Amino acid sequence: MHYIKARFDSNLGKIPENFQKLFNELIKMNINRPLLADSPFGWTPEADLYETDDEVILAVNLAGVRKEDIEVSFHGTSLRVSGRRLPQYQQKRPNRFFLLEIGSGDFDRIFRLSHVIDDTCIEASFSDGMLTVRMKRRTKPCKTHVKIKD
Repeated sequence: MHYIKARFDSNLGKIPENFQKLFNELIKMNINRPLLADSPFGWTPEADLYETDDEVILAVNLAGVRKEDIEVSFHGTSLRVSGRRLPQYQQKRPNRFFLLEIGSGDFDRIFRLSHVIDDTCIEASFSDGMLTVRMKRRTKPCKTHVKIKD
């Protein structure tokens, strides 16, 4: 009869504890930030999309992005904001990171709008790292009574 001697690593019993620590760290992260980006690119900028009485406004946090590196386009009911943020450490790459939260590289976000937008009245401005896109809503069609002739 042969015996097989099995030894398990002493850290094996700590797996549930390590998963709990990892989970707690994820919870501590900013939960409003998309954990899974809607694009395959390097980072996803934060955005607010809201409406007023006559327009829809999109505000996108693009701190560290140059104006010439931003592209805004509109098609149908979709507004696309894309561009690139260059890393802050371009001249000399650091030996080690202690904290790495600022995303860099390409980004691409598509916002689907539920309102009908007048594509001739879209304005974008960029100030203090904040891109603001103002879109006028198309007036709703009004009900018209049509008189029938004899």
